[in-house]
Amino acid sequence: MPVYEYKCSRCSAVFEKLVRLSEEDELRCPVCDSAAVEKLVSKVSPLGEEDSSGWGSSCGTSRTSFG
Repeated sequence: MPVYEYKCSRCSAVFEKLVRLSEEDELRCPVCDSAAVEKLVSKVSPLGEEDSSGWGSSCGTSRTSFG
C-alpha cells in the first residue's frame, strides 16, 4: 500500500496516510474530521540528483570533484 499526502479543503491541514484505493472514499481529515480532502502530487527527485536537502543521492554516495 502506498503512502499518499493529502490536504484538507476545510482546515488546510496536510497529512500523510497509508491508504488502499478501496478505502480512499472513507478518508477523513485527522484535525477537523472533514471528508473534503484532496490527494496532493508528490515531488519526485530523479535518481542521482540532489536538492538542497540532500535527498536524492544514489546509495548515499556524494559527488566529489576530481580535478
